[in-house]
Amino acid sequence: MLIYLPDIGLEVAHEIHSFFEDEHNQQVIRQLRERGVELQEEGEVHAEFAACATLAGLLDNLNIPFIATTGAKRLAERFGTLDGVIEADWLDLRQVERLNEKAARALRDYFDDPANADRARAIEAQLREFGMHWQSERKSAQGLPLAGQTWVLTGTLESMSRDEAKAKLEALGAKVSGSVSAKTTVVVAGPGAGSKLAKANELGLAVADEDDFLKRLSSLGA
Repeated sequence: MLIYLPDIGLEVAHEIHSFFEDEHNQQVIRQLRERGVELQEEGEVHAEFAACATLAGLLDNLNIPFIATTGAKRLAERFGTLDGVIEADWLDLRQVERLNEKAARALRDYFDDPANADRARAIEAQLREFGMHWQSERKSAQGLPLAGQTWVLTGTLESMSRDEAKAKLEALGAKVSGSVSAKTTVVVAGPGAGSKLAKANELGLAVADEDDFLKRLSSLGA
């Protein structure tokens, strides 16, 4: 599921999965929870993630032999639903533009295995649950004061937690990223800011301390 999130590729998804699969890391998390550390409550999916997945993307990520990105898009356009693709017979598949016999056979062989069909449907169900399915309600940040902007939080904030600051920014339409790039709009740097602040200065990005950040929030009514 991680690879369906923006900016998360296979390598990063693998690292996240490996971290939570590690028994030592699981033990540390259990100990933190036993000592009273509470997980952040689930909230509504951010506009950036709502309905961000596509049927073509799901098919492409299944890594079906001979079905590349272009073929996945054509299958999605032809059938419209995952079940439509899973249940397509040879006659149906012949109607897909430029889908050769090798690819069609690979697709049929893949979904003729009930385990593969169940796995694909399970992924689709999770996308629906998370609000990321292509038929999920689309949310728009358009019209919000920080729409289209990307902010990065680094260092320690004294007036609020990092999660609270992120929630305020997202409510104003901003995307909050964990890394600094040329696309970053503003870096909020508190005490202890390190490499992210250095990179922001290197790229010549706007940097705000906590006082500047709070004044900006106040001016926007947050």
